[in-house]
Amino acid sequence: MSLLNTTNDGLPNVLAAICGVLVLEKGTVGETELLHKVAPEHIVQDERKMVRQTLNRWSELGLFKRQDDTVSLTDYFQPLAGMKRGDVDSVVRRAVRKCALAAENNANLWATESAKAADLTRTLCLLLAQDVYRTGINQLDALETSQVVNADLRLIRNSTRINGLKKWAHFLGFVRAPDGAEIDPTLAVRESIREWMEPGQRMQANAFLDHLANALPVLDGGVYRTAVEEKLNRESMFVPAAGQVSTSLSRALLALHASGELRFDTTSDLVGDGMTLSGRDGVRPDLRFTHIIRVKARA
Repeated sequence: MSLLNTTNDGLPNVLAAICGVLVLEKGTVGETELLHKVAPEHIVQDERKMVRQTLNRWSELGLFKRQDDTVSLTDYFQPLAGMKRGDVDSVVRRAVRKCALAAENNANLWATESAKAADLTRTLCLLLAQDVYRTGINQLDALETSQVVNADLRLIRNSTRINGLKKWAHFLGFVRAPDGAEIDPTLAVRESIREWMEPGQRMQANAFLDHLANALPVLDGGVYRTAVEEKLNRESMFVPAAGQVSTSLSRALLALHASGELRFDTTSDLVGDGMTLSGRDGVRPDLRFTHIIRVKARA
C-alpha cells in the first residue's frame, strides 16, 4: 500500500468525486449506486477499476465504512447539517487531510510494507522543510539524496512517486498548483485555523504554532515533521532556530496576513517570546511577533 503509487492506490480527483456524492447524499449510499454516480457504466468502464481501488484504499484508512453493500462517511467528516453545496470541496479536503495525517495511519513513518499513509506523510514533511523560494517538488528527488543520510529511508526514487506527491500535495492544500512548482501550505493552514480559532480571537504566537502543529503535524513542530527532520542532514539545508518559522509556514502566514484573515501584534512584556518569520533571504527580524489575531469577517 502506497498512496504515492496512484495507479494502484487511487487518485485524489476520484476520491473527491466519491466523497462529494456521499456528502450530498447525507453520508450514506448503496455501493452499486455510488459506483453508478461516480463512473456510470454506460459512459465509462475502465474508470470503474480506479473508483474501486480508491474506495478500497480509503476504506482501509478509515475514511469510509462499508457494510451490507452500503458506503458511509466516518467521523472524519464534520456534521453535514446546514452545509451549503459550495462548501463540499472544503469539507472533503479537510476530512481527507485529517484521515491521511491520523496517528493510526502513520504508526511507522519509515515502513516499506503496509505503510498506510506514511509514505505521503513523510514526503510532505520533507517537502515542507525545504526553502520554498528555491525548491519545488521536481527538485525533491535530488534533495532527498543529499538530505536523507540513511539511503534505506529514501522514498522518492522515481517519477511515479513524484507525480503522486504532486497530485496529493495539491489536493490537500500544501502546494499552490498541480505542477508543484511552488510549495505553499496556505490553503491547508487557512482551513485548519478556521476549525480551532474563533474570529476575533487573539493567541500568543507560541500557543498558535502549537495548535497548528497538532492539527497539521507535517508543519513546524509537528510530531511527524520533527521525526523526519531528525533523520536529515541538517548541514545541507536551512534549519530554523527556536522561535523561527520555516519558509513554507511563513509563506502561508504572510499570505493570510496579506488577505486580511490574520493580524500580527507584539506586546512589549512578551518581547522575548513569539515567532520570527522567514523570507526569501532567510530569517526576518523585522517580522517578529508575539501574538496572532484571527480577524473578524466584515459584516
